[in-house]
Amino acid sequence: MAYGRREGLIRLLNEQTLLDLCDSTGTATSDDPAVIAILDEAIEQADREIDAHVAVVRPVPLDPVPEFISNLSDRMAVVHLFRRSPHAIVPEAWQKEQDNCRRVLENIAQGRISIGAASATDTADTDGCMAVSAPDPVFPADIWRRF
Repeated sequence: MAYGRREGLIRLLNEQTLLDLCDSTGTATSDDPAVIAILDEAIEQADREIDAHVAVVRPVPLDPVPEFISNLSDRMAVVHLFRRSPHAIVPEAWQKEQDNCRRVLENIAQGRISIGAASATDTADTDGCMAVSAPDPVFPADIWRRF
């Protein structure tokens, strides 16, 4: 399941700009299968990058997809579109946007930003065990045996 959507890309850039980034001939339309494939590939690249960071804290792919993650995917896909076109230069504003998205993803991976509660299927424990995390003991066990 893709996180980003073609409609999201159209909201961020106008349709003509998207067509210019996807087609160097200037004759393609938004219904052209080649254009759709390029847009889908840009979204897929963004989704893979998101999955790489989110997988540290949650099982991926995310289902349902939080709107926050969908928006990140759309914004990152725009930059991928600029980078795939040999004649296009990534505008500074979009480069900053990409940097911001990556900082957000790093914060998600470090647990500083939550993307919401995991779905019931993600948290269901099939073997009845509980995972516990604790810091290393201050005093080794053999010291306590003396008391």
